[in-house]
Amino acid sequence: MGPFQNLIRIVIPALKPIVIKAEELNSSTQKGKGVATGYTGGIDSTSVITDYISDSKSAGFRFTHLLYNNVGGANSRDRDVFMARSSRINIYNLPLFITDSNLDSFYIKELGWQLTRAIRNTSVAYLFEKSIGRFYYASRLSFADIKALPDRDIAYIDPKLLPLLSKECLDIVPSGSEYTRTEKP
Repeated sequence: MGPFQNLIRIVIPALKPIVIKAEELNSSTQKGKGVATGYTGGIDSTSVITDYISDSKSAGFRFTHLLYNNVGGANSRDRDVFMARSSRINIYNLPLFITDSNLDSFYIKELGWQLTRAIRNTSVAYLFEKSIGRFYYASRLSFADIKALPDRDIAYIDPKLLPLLSKECLDIVPSGSEYTRTEKP
């Protein structure tokens, strides 16, 4: 069992460890040149955009794409509302990848949004790994709020968990934990 499983089982103790054995590894090491973040228009994603959209950022750090995902969050449960919102979400005029998924239907009720949102949204970034080499995930909590033993909310371990979801072709970067809620730009 690796570090990801050990860490996620702190948040969700009912999970059982699984053994993963691969006959061979077929890993793409070609990194996409794009930089993306998920965008909802909320305070967390807007803060990340504010930090990384500037032309003063070096290529490889400045956003080139936005993701708007329907993976089971509160804003995406009603498909019609999700699709209507997607048409007015991109105020930054960046290429927008819209993902309307049935991913939520694969999770049992006990593994709801609070426990799985970082994993769900990161999985969408991997759909676009040929275009995106870096994905900034908008962390909801500040470093001061991070706990060793979280309260059944994966956001408490974002800065620890998200880098464990990275691989050679895609860097997963938590962003925004340097701010408290009221400090977010």
